[in-house]
Amino acid sequence: MLFYNGRILKSANDLEVQDVGSLSVREGKISQSGLDPENQIRIDLQGQTLLPGFIDTHMHLLNYGLYLKSVDVAGCDSITELVQRLQVRVQQTEPGVLIVGRGWDENRYGGILPTRADLDKVSPDNPVVLSRVCGHLIVVNSKTLEMMSIEDSTPCPEGGAIDFDELGHLTGVFRENAMALIFDNLPESTLEDVEEALIAGGRGVLSQGITTVHTDDLGGYDDIQPMIQLYRRLYLEGKLPKTHMHIKPEQLKQAVELGYKTGTKLDGITIGAVKIFTDGSLGARTAALCEEYSDAAGQKGILCYSDTELYKIIKEAHGADFAVAIHGIGDAATAQAVRIIARVQEENPKYYLRHCLIHAQILTEEIMETMLKYGILAEIQPIFINTDLHWAESRVGQRIKTSYNWQTLWEKGIKISGSSDCPVEPVNPLWGIYSAVTRKDLAGNPPGGWYPEEALTFNQALQLFTVCGAYAGAEENEKGIIAEGMSADLVVLDRPIDSISADEIKDIQIVMTIINGKIVYQK
Repeated sequence: MLFYNGRILKSANDLEVQDVGSLSVREGKISQSGLDPENQIRIDLQGQTLLPGFIDTHMHLLNYGLYLKSVDVAGCDSITELVQRLQVRVQQTEPGVLIVGRGWDENRYGGILPTRADLDKVSPDNPVVLSRVCGHLIVVNSKTLEMMSIEDSTPCPEGGAIDFDELGHLTGVFRENAMALIFDNLPESTLEDVEEALIAGGRGVLSQGITTVHTDDLGGYDDIQPMIQLYRRLYLEGKLPKTHMHIKPEQLKQAVELGYKTGTKLDGITIGAVKIFTDGSLGARTAALCEEYSDAAGQKGILCYSDTELYKIIKEAHGADFAVAIHGIGDAATAQAVRIIARVQEENPKYYLRHCLIHAQILTEEIMETMLKYGILAEIQPIFINTDLHWAESRVGQRIKTSYNWQTLWEKGIKISGSSDCPVEPVNPLWGIYSAVTRKDLAGNPPGGWYPEEALTFNQALQLFTVCGAYAGAEENEKGIIAEGMSADLVVLDRPIDSISADEIKDIQIVMTIINGKIVYQK
């Protein structure tokens, strides 16, 4: 494969874009030898841009595929609109068949949560489970509660919460660990169902120029082998990007018995970290804060583990040569996570394990100093501000000054990488780059950017989704830059990116996605 006549990202350090006569690919690797064998595929870039393939270090590939098949209630501006969308699906579904959906956000309609009564109006005979946009809160209808024998007196699991009305009856809203009362009793998806969803999700990801993802898809599976083999097969068939698969704490024993550790390679599948949830989301007010929410007196969110419980999980993973990837949003959760990682590293130093904090939204100076000292990475989601900038400050008040603070993290030397948390937010990495650079939502607001001093430069934002993503996966010697011997994981953009404004970044289109020198998507 030979690329020519375009703008090519060449530098590992400053990601300088320059005109290059040609770039060759041989046996899946970048080659500068000017290879010209018979039947060489020649691609005229026609002035377009060739970049390293994008890397999304935190998303949910399977859930994205399932989301594409479910009821889409994202963007609803009222509970009435949500119910109307649900009604359309009910009319298309046989009675008794489960209906799932995702994406509702009560912040779009005055903070009022949907309830079982709202869903019952249009779905008395089908069980319904609708996840909030963040995935940390669900609402179900009465049919679901009936089928699962959940009553007003059902105990709430530790680390969760169940909502009741003024009469003490279930509203249908379940938060954090309480969602297990529902999810643990849903019918198990067959491998055929999973395959169908993965193919859909893979198609969507590849069309966005993403060549590697880190994903958390193994929840609910006692035996992880069939799932890993399925991903491996679909990757070899060209239907999935390269994939880092995180495991759950309860799956660690089997993973160790199989000889796995973080970084184990199985063709295009890499065994990832042990994924741990320590709190919820800021939007749902389940993120664990040290002090109460500024807009909800008495509420501090939900901390999922005690220090003792979390220490045990992290110590076991660390001892088995597994990194941990800890979901932490509130400052109470992030402080707990970095404090315990620091303790474990002090007791048993393994700095080759790149433990990370996913989200790292609400921080303090002390948290950041601990992250820097112990090499704890931050996997951030710039696209979050498309939603969060409209209400985040009301949630945390003055704490916003050390929140979503990407430039500060960069300048301190804390390693950060870019991701989407899809399907929580759209998977498009160019929208993430736009958000990082402009600090605006996708409608261009606010005009000067939200806390613009924390914006990243275009150069930094490109690194976030390329070389920084490679570092997060301990693959900086394999991918993330265009250089001799690196994997030919590449993306072609529809315009020269060094001559556009920051506001135009979100409008860039993907022309082609290449993995190991093979075209896996072409517009």
